[in-house]
Amino acid sequence: MKTFRLALILIAFVAATRDSTAGMINFTFAGIDMTSSDLNGTPTMGSGSFSFPDGATSVNLNNVANLNNLTGFSFSDTTNYKPYGVTTFSYGLTDVFFFSATLTPSGTLTSLMLSTAQKNSSDNGLYYQSEAFIVSSLAANQAYSLNLNHAGVLVGTITPAAVPEPTSIVLCGPGLVGALVAGRRRSVAG
Repeated sequence: MKTFRLALILIAFVAATRDSTAGMINFTFAGIDMTSSDLNGTPTMGSGSFSFPDGATSVNLNNVANLNNLTGFSFSDTTNYKPYGVTTFSYGLTDVFFFSATLTPSGTLTSLMLSTAQKNSSDNGLYYQSEAFIVSSLAANQAYSLNLNHAGVLVGTITPAAVPEPTSIVLCGPGLVGALVAGRRRSVAG
């Protein structure tokens, strides 16, 4: 009876773990400065995430059409403009004014479009002015960090993080239950 209870607790834990991973997509950004200045070719890296209700296959933020199920957003990109210094731009949910994403039922990101408002850099715009982050698709070189005041542009690619395979997590439960039952039989027989 004790083994049975332990097995039920383990199965409930596995189910809870699986559900806690739903509703969030992590992504990275890699790009380069494409301006015609001495900064041309400077690499930039960033990472972010967005969240949404469990089971959604379409995630939107469009206040005009009243389609709003984007529940969280964060993104930061950092560029080391040698010899001028390092600058970081960070965006949150309140900075997003358009967002559209499509996912498969298993949670794989298949399309992404978004636009943010312009934000000051980590140096408060003293050198790097303000920039907006725009993604037009998941295709190569379709993500941009734009300095709209001086036509500066960082062009790059968004790469979604891999979604954990739910069946591998679920299969862990029965395997552990089997090991517990086998251990119980050995201890009763011995």
